[in-house]
Amino acid sequence: MSVESKIVSAMSFTGLPCRNGIYKGTATTYLTFNANSIPADFADDAPQHERWLVQLHLYAPVESNTIALRKQIKAAIQCAGFTFPSQIDASGSLREGDMDSMVRHIVFEFETAEGMDE
Repeated sequence: MSVESKIVSAMSFTGLPCRNGIYKGTATTYLTFNANSIPADFADDAPQHERWLVQLHLYAPVESNTIALRKQIKAAIQCAGFTFPSQIDASGSLREGDMDSMVRHIVFEFETAEGMDE
């Protein structure tokens, strides 16, 4: 199973759209992710593993309470075999006058490693 499919599978419990890259749908709460690989554990001039650095982005309306969902997402990431994620609030500054145009943006960062033959 690819890293991308593991992420989508791990997030299926949410019922939210979960896309690699850009989400073009109409849901107001959704997940996107990006994953970058780095070669690791070189032997005989070739990497033996790929280290994957992943960012999972949760977008939701500013007024929504996402505390329970964020805890569930972190637990699901770890249960799927990834490292326990860090959590970053990337929403920017929220001013009362901007509430209609602002979106809550939470970023979860985590890692995994796979053998080159997997």
